[in-house]
Amino acid sequence: MEIDYWEKQLILYTKGHFKRINYKKDIKHFAANLYGLNLEQVSTDNVLHMVLDIYENLCLNDYIEFNFKNFISDLFKNAYFTDRGDKVDLSDILNQMLSQIQNTPVVRKGLNLGEVDKGLFEKINADIR
Repeated sequence: MEIDYWEKQLILYTKGHFKRINYKKDIKHFAANLYGLNLEQVSTDNVLHMVLDIYENLCLNDYIEFNFKNFISDLFKNAYFTDRGDKVDLSDILNQMLSQIQNTPVVRKGLNLGEVDKGLFEKINADIR
């Protein structure tokens, strides 16, 4: 299975290999590196495209067991406990995919993600010192 270096970094991030997980603040860093963009150039579409590619790749290679009915059901269950009630938006979909990526059994299934990128680690954690 082919996974880009920056996609591997995002998987490591979801699994807590960086000091924090703050998707809203940090996720653009991964798309910026993958697509060769400045941070301010990264759009929601870029982030969605990157996460969808990783998610689809993991599903197609049996790292994530995808069930459409369960995916949609879980989206609405989780949304119900927010102030939006039964409304689902793009961030809910992204968070659902990222949660499933986080739960991927990479070690048990032999997926080598490598080490955390030190430069990206420093950028993401710069404001928590």
